Amino acid sequence: MSFGYQILGFGAGAAGGLTATGGTITSYTGYTVHSFTSDGTFEITGGSGEIDVLVVGGGAGGGGNHGGAGGAGGLIELPTQEVGVASYSIVIGGAGGSGGNGGDTTGFGQTCNGGGKGGGYSQPAGGAGGCGGGGGGANQPGGSSNQPSVAGPWTGTEYGNSGGSGVLGGGCHGGGGGGGAAAAGTSAGSCSSAGPGGAGRQNLYKTGVNEYYAAGGGGGVWSGSVGSGGTGGGGAGSTGNNQSTAPSGTTAGSAGGGNGGQWRSGGSGATGVAVIRYAG
Repeated sequence: MSFGYQILGFGAGAAGGLTATGGTITSYTGYTVHSFTSDGTFEITGGSGEIDVLVVGGGAGGGGNHGGAGGAGGLIELPTQEVGVASYSIVIGGAGGSGGNGGDTTGFGQTCNGGGKGGGYSQPAGGAGGCGGGGGGANQPGGSSNQPSVAGPWTGTEYGNSGGSGVLGGGCHGGGGGGGAAAAGTSAGSCSSAGPGGAGRQNLYKTGVNEYYAAGGGGGVWSGSVGSGGTGGGGAGSTGNNQSTAPSGTTAGSAGGGNGGQWRSGGSGATGVAVIRYAG
């Protein structure tokens, strides 16, 4: 693919390898990698060739009052994009705090929406986001995914899933799980059994070995079984007033768990990331 200077750098000609600056630069066998965990610029200063790009939005926070879990940030993969000399501004989405949405990550003409916040008993339902947040334990619905499709002329795949619903019963409250990049969050099984978070997606661009990104959080419960965090770094929910703050997301773009207690704090999400690799 070659799309001209304005988007991907013009004209590739004979491949001479790439030279580039920006982010944290690492390498493994056969590849150079640029990782961004804060805003910056990826600048190709010479050569032409192919890059692989991963972009992840910031994870959301879980709800803090009989709360549903936060949703993970949306995720986009852009494999084997042909580029030449060009400069790309990258903005990294921040982590959502308790009951807060994650921030959007932008770069390479793409937007990965931040995750949707977890709902609560007297708060809105799970929020819409790159992945939707879980509904609070008051029969609140989960949030939907609003992750945009890959914007041309780039080619790749976008990932985002919805959150699960919460359940209210006679004196008990079960929050829904937050959506992850690889799977939707699960609705609470009952008012005493909160929903687990959706799994994160694995990607190997950063190290050559698959790592997880963008896992959903688990729902909180007043009394009973908490929702487990989504596979790959989502924060689990908490039970009753046992924890002042529910567990947070631990991998890039992952979400925090819901707090099952009264007016406690949901777990925080994790910031987004952008990763670019090329041969060399």
